[in-house]
Amino acid sequence: MWPWLVIAGLAALGELLSYDLFLAPVAVAALVVALIAPVSPFPLQVGLFGTLSLLGIMFLRPIIRHALGLDSRRSDTAPVGHDNVVGRRGIVTQTVDADSGQIRIGEGEFWTARSFDPTHTLVAGEAVEVVVVDGIAALVDAAPPRTPSRANRSPALIEKGIES
Repeated sequence: MWPWLVIAGLAALGELLSYDLFLAPVAVAALVVALIAPVSPFPLQVGLFGTLSLLGIMFLRPIIRHALGLDSRRSDTAPVGHDNVVGRRGIVTQTVDADSGQIRIGEGEFWTARSFDPTHTLVAGEAVEVVVVDGIAALVDAAPPRTPSRANRSPALIEKGIES
């Protein structure tokens, strides 16, 4: 009886550390076997433990995971989408090259960045545009110059020939 309680305790402790519901059926199976241990031979105990553990892992675990919503979590390998960042302009705060760098978008949104074109290096203070987000890094390229719209042009500057 005591070995089964030790196995149940260790499996329960392992489950608390993993939260994957893999060891929970093992802990339950060990508890059930501990209850019948005083009245059954050891080979029957081992067989029952193995059978209950496998049935719990194969059939109950998926049902419980689904009921708790654990199977609907996004996979860790799924790409992180930041479509709201693509196309935005920023300023280089740390030199950006093919391997590393940092940009600031807006007033305080800092992003790890890499150069979209691995042969280009962008220096601090340079304006950039986010081309794509790869994981947690923004791949950036030099921002094209902004052209002022006709509504924003100063008539006085146009008359002096400074703006056309």
